[in-house]
Amino acid sequence: MDQKTYTWEFFCKSLTPGLRRKIESVISSGISLCLVGGASRQWIQNQTLPFDLDFEMRPEGNKKVSDLLFEIFGNVRPMPFHVFIIEMTDMGHVFQLEFSLPRKEIYGATTPAQGFGHSDFDVQVDPKMTYDQSFKRRDFSLNAVGLELKLGPSGLMLIVQDPYHGVEDLAAKVLRPISDDFYKDPVRFLRMIRFQISLGLALDPTLMQNLGKFNLQSMTLHYVLKEAFKTDFLAFMKLFFQYIHVSKLNLPNFLQNLQCLNLLSPTAVPPPRNPLELAVAIAESPESERRKILEQVGKNFEEQLGLKGKTIQKLILAKKSEEVIIKLQQRDSSLQKKLSDDEFFQHPLVRELALVLKGHTRYPDIFEARWTFLKKDGHELQVIKQLSLCMAGIELPTDCVDKVADRDLRKLMLALRALGLFPRIAGL
Repeated sequence: MDQKTYTWEFFCKSLTPGLRRKIESVISSGISLCLVGGASRQWIQNQTLPFDLDFEMRPEGNKKVSDLLFEIFGNVRPMPFHVFIIEMTDMGHVFQLEFSLPRKEIYGATTPAQGFGHSDFDVQVDPKMTYDQSFKRRDFSLNAVGLELKLGPSGLMLIVQDPYHGVEDLAAKVLRPISDDFYKDPVRFLRMIRFQISLGLALDPTLMQNLGKFNLQSMTLHYVLKEAFKTDFLAFMKLFFQYIHVSKLNLPNFLQNLQCLNLLSPTAVPPPRNPLELAVAIAESPESERRKILEQVGKNFEEQLGLKGKTIQKLILAKKSEEVIIKLQQRDSSLQKKLSDDEFFQHPLVRELALVLKGHTRYPDIFEARWTFLKKDGHELQVIKQLSLCMAGIELPTDCVDKVADRDLRKLMLALRALGLFPRIAGL
C-alpha cells in the first residue's frame, strides 16, 4: 500500500478555524477519520478543499459514533448504512459533511437480464475494515485515495492511504477502474465521461476495451442529465454516444433518441447547466435543427426534464418577439417618419409583434432564464431586454422610460400596452 505522511499543521492550512476544531474534537474522542472521495483527490492535487467533505470513521472500541457526533456538532441527520450528514457554517462558508463507517458493496452472483441498477447491491458495514477492503467499492483508483487523520505518537498527523495507486494515476491523468464491479453500475459509465471531460483525463486502455461489459438497459434519463449538467453538456452527449457506438452498447429507446441533441451547436450557446437552459438551447437553435430535435425527443420530453408543458414553444415565441423588436431597433424607414399613434399601431412590424404575442400568457421566469443564459450585454440589447421583460410582465423601475428615450421605442411600448401585451408603467 502506498503511504505518505504530512504534518497536521500543513493539512490544517486548508481548513477554516471552526472546522479544524470540530475535526480535532472528533479525533480526540477516539475516532480515526479518513477524508475520502473528490475532496481527498483535490487536496492531493493542489492542497485545497471543497465545501463537501466525506469522512470514513474508525472508532476505538464500541464507541457510539452518532452520540459523539451529536455532542460535537449538535445537528446530525442519520441516513441508511450508518451514514451521518452534518451541515455547518464557518467563516461565511457552508460545509456539507458526511461521516460514515467503512462498508463494502456486494453484488449478486447472477446478473439480471436488464443489468444491475445504481443501487442493486447489499451493504456490509464493519468499523474494523481495512482501507483496501472499504475503498474497493469506489469507482476509480484516483477516487480511492484517503487522507487518514489520526493521533500519532507525537500528536495529530495525516497519512495518505492509497491501496490502489490512485496518486500515480492522478499524476498520469488516467481513469482506471478498481475492479470488475465497476461495470455493474450504469451510472459509473456516466461518471467516467464526466471525469474525463471535467478533469481532462484519458481512459485506461483496458477500461476502453471493456466498455462493452456495461449493461445500460436500466439507465434512466435522470442520471444521464444529472451527470451531463455537471460538466460541458454538449461535449458530454457527444462522447456518450461515441462510446455507445464504439462499444456496440444498447440503450433504451428514449435515451437513444437523445442523440439528436448533438445537432446543437457548441458555438451557438453556452453549455446548458440545467433543464431550463437546455430548453433555451433548443429554442435558440436554427429552425431546421430545432424541428428535427423536437421530432426525435418526443412529446413528453419537457415533462421528463421536469419542465412545464410548452416551455420550448414559449421560448421560441420570446425569440420571435425579440427578432421583431430588433427590426424596430434598426430604424425601419417608415418608422422614422412622423407617424400618428393610429398609423404606428397599424405598422406591419408592430402588428407582426402583436400577432406573435397574442394570447401569449406572461412567463417572467422563462424570459428571465433565457436572458440570464444568453448573457447579452450592451445598451441597445439592454433596451431589448427591458422590453422583453416588460412583455413578460416583469415590473420595471418607474424611471425606465427615461432609459428608453427614443420616440419609436416609446411608441412601441405604447402600442404594446394598447394591445394588452404590456403592463402599465408610470410615466407612459
